Amino acid sequence: DRIGYGDLVFTEIRLVIELDGLATHSSPSDKARDTVRDLRLARLGWEVIRMSGSWVTANPEEFVAAVRDIVRTRQVRQGLWT
Repeated sequence: DRIGYGDLVFTEIRLVIELDGLATHSSPSDKARDTVRDLRLARLGWEVIRMSGSWVTANPEEFVAAVRDIVRTRQVRQGLWT
C-alpha cells in the first residue's frame, strides 16, 4: 500500500524529508493528516523529518548540508556507511 509521496525519499535507508509550506501544511487538519501519515511511516520503520519550506528557500546551502549530514548519519546507524 502506498502511504503517500515525499518531497525527498531515500528508500534504501527509509528516510523521508518533507518540506512543509504554508499552503498545505499549516491548518489544524493539515497537521493532523501529516501526523497520521508520519506515524504510519514510523510504524513501518521509516524516519520522517519535516523542514519549513521558507527556511529551505532562505538557506539552500544549509539545507543541502543538513540533508547530506542526516543521510550520512542514518547510513552509519544502519551499517551502510563506513
